Amino acid sequence: IASRLGRAALGESHPVIGGMLVNLAVSHHIRGELDRAGALYDEAIPLMREAYGAEHPEVAAVTGNLAELRAMQGDLERARELHARTLAILEKTQGPDSVQASASRANLAGVHYRLGELEASRAGYQQALDSVTATLGEDAPKAAAVEQSWRSLRSRYPSLLSGLALTTQEVAIADRGTFYRLQAGPLSGAAAAQELCAKLKAAGQACIVVSP
Repeated sequence: IASRLGRAALGESHPVIGGMLVNLAVSHHIRGELDRAGALYDEAIPLMREAYGAEHPEVAAVTGNLAELRAMQGDLERARELHARTLAILEKTQGPDSVQASASRANLAGVHYRLGELEASRAGYQQALDSVTATLGEDAPKAAAVEQSWRSLRSRYPSLLSGLALTTQEVAIADRGTFYRLQAGPLSGAAAAQELCAKLKAAGQACIVVSP
């Protein structure tokens, strides 16, 4: 409804319409309504290009969202194309060794792996790791691994975890080393946290409720 009202008031190609379509797409994406979300992303991207230019970070962000969605649907060749387009924009606008470009490169490497393109996958992951380490220091690979784990969880459980923020807790276990506990939130209270954990456990994912 909001999108129709906006078009009536502002016109079909107004920049605000692209943003409204993206917000609507994300809402459907979070609920797991992937076909509807994909159609809205496809509709929004040309408007975002017209509003910001074809090589703008906002365009890259929406294109990356669509790439992840297509990968979730199993359309890996389309996902590879979209991730490559996202990476090209971020390399040009943020720099080839930026955190944003490195994350995009790792996403593309993940699709290469699923397609059986193992050498391209290995090279992509290695380049992403080298760039992050050079940019952020020797502790960066740990942070990158945590971020990759979080992205994987969100891809597996989009209707449960999308919209939540990630925090981490370092846990040292004797004779085993240091581990990082991923925490998602904030939630409205203990009852909401318990409900979320119950749904994750039912889907086969370990989960415990902790105080903020």
